[in-house]
Amino acid sequence: MSRVDLVVVDDEFSVVYTIRAILEKAYPDLATFTNSAEAVEMISSQGCRVLVTDLRMPGIDGLEMLRRTLEHDADIQVIMLTAHGSEKVAVEAMKKGAFHYLTKPFDPEELRLVVQKALEQYDLRKKIQYDLEMARTLQINLMPTHTIRHRDLEIAGRYLPGGNVGGDYYDTVLLPDDSLGLIVADATGHGISAAMMMAMLKMAFLNTAPGCRKPSEFLGAINEQFYNILKSHSSFTVFYAIFRPEPWRMIFANAGHPFPLLYRPDEGRFLTSDTAGLGIGFFPNVSYEDEEVPLRANDRILFYTDGLSDLSPERCFFEKFREKYRELTQITDSEMLDELFKLTVDNEGVREDDITLLLVRH
Repeated sequence: MSRVDLVVVDDEFSVVYTIRAILEKAYPDLATFTNSAEAVEMISSQGCRVLVTDLRMPGIDGLEMLRRTLEHDADIQVIMLTAHGSEKVAVEAMKKGAFHYLTKPFDPEELRLVVQKALEQYDLRKKIQYDLEMARTLQINLMPTHTIRHRDLEIAGRYLPGGNVGGDYYDTVLLPDDSLGLIVADATGHGISAAMMMAMLKMAFLNTAPGCRKPSEFLGAINEQFYNILKSHSSFTVFYAIFRPEPWRMIFANAGHPFPLLYRPDEGRFLTSDTAGLGIGFFPNVSYEDEEVPLRANDRILFYTDGLSDLSPERCFFEKFREKYRELTQITDSEMLDELFKLTVDNEGVREDDITLLLVRH
């Protein structure tokens, strides 16, 4: 059963009758109730786009109607009807999510206009919600979902969405000399524009990286491409590494991205780097530096986005995460990423940004 356009609830039959007479020609998909409990049951089972409800009613009053309606569907637009002297309560209802309020006796033309705007607002919110879901699906589908194996390298990733559509991206590409290129990126901000940037970056990565011998050459090339598009209005960070065999080493260049947690178990220490160039899209003609790290057997490299390092700073979460990572490199192998991901998911802090974890095992 599909949702109705409009539900009207008032314990006075004369008010319900009047509203129906005013609105039913324009909105034939209209349900009216003098019993608020019946209205709640109908909305819970079928839904609606707009609810017009009296503020003061026996049993379930207007504020409780508002709460239960928004609990069912937060996009439903609720219009409160109130008598003179109750405006303060109506304003409180708007603070709790009501769309508008009208004071009885209301003007028929004003009622029509407010209902029309409420219906438009509901449709707009659903469209935005649909677009955001599509953007989130696009973003998730940009990234590999399987473990990547190249010779004796193994790469596995985990992605944890934030509250909004974010802009994390990671991927790999096989290069002509049998090396493996790996990219981790994070767009500034959230939303559809961030997802679009990462979709464009995926195409640029797959088309450009195979022709670049050095990571710095690749970052310079994509910075020129994206500066011409973004013109400094937005940006993103990128860490690009080439894993080259015989002997294995990681050659990398950095465009403002966090350096990965590179732990060397046989030395019991993290390897660090100060190489950090400008993010992509700020300025034209940017030069980036290459750096090389020899890799040893059992080295573990955990790439991440700043959603991880920014998580619960008051609880020093990243420091605890880093120490847990060190412990796991000494204890286990196959379940390491799952344990780190679980630690991140179980964190009690507010998580607004997406988090990407990408583990490279040698």
